[in-house]
This record gives sequence, structure tokens and C-alpha cells, in this order.
Amino acid sequence: ATDYKILVDTIINIELNNKTHELHFNESINIKNNSNSFEEDKYERNIKKNFASLIREKLVIKIFNLNDN
Repeated sequence: ATDYKILVDTIINIELNNKTHELHFNESINIKNNSNSFEEDKYERNIKKNFASLIREKLVIKIFNLNDN
């Protein structure tokens, strides 16, 4: 494969004030295959960490918005 895609699709259910809220978060990136597998693995791990941080930040914002309603 010359290119591949990393896709994170997250669904989180939160119960707040006797209501269940289903939150969806998606992140994706297309990556060109690298001949240096060590560098490619390092890059992929970095992307996954960044996706986790982005989703965490979006989750916190959504929770604050749910709490305001």
C-alpha cells in the first residue's frame, strides 16, 4: 500500500440529570507509506496521541455545554 488512512470513531454515553447523551467524535488522516518503518511507526503513534488529546478536549467542551443546558 502506498497510502493508508487512520480513522478514530468514538462514541461516549453520558448520563446527566437523568438524561443520557450520546456523543460522537471522529478524527482521520491520510498517510503516505514511508520506507523507514521505524519513523512511520513513530509518526503513527504521535498521530494517535494527538487524536486522543483532540477527542479529550472536545469531550470536555461538550460536557461543559451539556451542563449549561
